Amino acid sequence: ANQGRPLHDDSATWNRIRALYDYVQDADLWTWKLPESDEVSIALKTRRIEYDINSNPQLIDQLLQLPDIQTLREEGRPLVKARNQWIQQKVEEDSFVVHLLGDPKYPALAVRLPDFTYV
Repeated sequence: ANQGRPLHDDSATWNRIRALYDYVQDADLWTWKLPESDEVSIALKTRRIEYDINSNPQLIDQLLQLPDIQTLREEGRPLVKARNQWIQQKVEEDSFVVHLLGDPKYPALAVRLPDFTYV
């Protein structure tokens, strides 16, 4: 993909990879400060990329083949909407009260949820 050229030789590619890195970091650290970070994160999760270069020697090529951030945002919007609707439905249908520390003075709403499937 990059044909042996250092990434910093192509500033557009470098900027795109840097933006992807920033979004992955934003989600990993749960800061969620970047615009539509949730949408980008969920779009990336659908690709099931292994980010450990030791386990995935094709990681750099996979990152280079990813679309730009705006495209990931657009892909992620309907996925975030579907996930949020699914969570809302589960809360409405399957929630129950638990008492924190076993004390009735500290009620909290709880829901048992399986993992949401992104694809």
